[in-house]
Amino acid sequence: MERPEFHNINSYNEFSKYYWYRSELEKICKQLGIDNTGTKQELNYTIMEYFNGHIIKKKKSKPSITNIDKVHLDTPLLKCGWIFYFFFITIKKRVN
Repeated sequence: MERPEFHNINSYNEFSKYYWYRSELEKICKQLGIDNTGTKQELNYTIMEYFNGHIIKKKKSKPSITNIDKVHLDTPLLKCGWIFYFFFITIKKRVN
């Protein structure tokens, strides 16, 4: 059975009958203007929601690098608040 072009598919039930590569799902999502990031399973979910009338908009990427003029021992290195200085104080206490 030959797979039809995506634009000829009218429902998610019909869409899910065929095998789609992740790269194809990403391309379909880009063409539809919906979120095209994530795993294959997430892209399938996004397309399912599209067929159900729920549009999942593209995620805006946030810059992950913060501009810091000077780095100090108490400068947080991770968003969770882990601090270089406190890590070594804890290690030093364990050794002594």
